[in-house]
Amino acid sequence: MNNHLFQQLGLKQNREHTQTRLVLVGLSNIAKAVGAGEGTIRRWIKNEGFPAKRYSDGIYRAEPETIRHWFQQYVDKENNIQN
Repeated sequence: MNNHLFQQLGLKQNREHTQTRLVLVGLSNIAKAVGAGEGTIRRWIKNEGFPAKRYSDGIYRAEPETIRHWFQQYVDKENNIQN
């Protein structure tokens, strides 16, 4: 992907140890990516361990792969509660 597309999607490339990782930048971009409101994301961060972190610059960041993993655990947890 080119840098312009990354910016449009609210993504940044984080290059560590020659690997490229995608990072969602900003609470609104994280919320859009998962199809939830910003309030829901804040509640999930506070109460459910949602994997977004607010950095010293005040901006939330999250890695899409980590979010996918969290959702799988969240769905499994909800399914166990219902059974």
